[in-house]
Amino acid sequence: MFNATVKNGEGMIVRKGDTVTDFRGEDWVFEGVSALPVPGKSAKVWVSWDGSNREFYAQVFNLVVDPS
Repeated sequence: MFNATVKNGEGMIVRKGDTVTDFRGEDWVFEGVSALPVPGKSAKVWVSWDGSNREFYAQVFNLVVDPS
């Protein structure tokens, strides 16, 4: 996992353990950043739900990942 600042669509900082909502309206638990954004590639995040971890692009949850 990477250290990065993650913000939701409202500009609020998202931390491990916070609830994030996907584009379908389903709630997940934010676990961390798995890939930082680079030119031509989007950031990816780890989330969990019901005991399973999944990796998604940050945009699925309307998250912005700032690597600084």
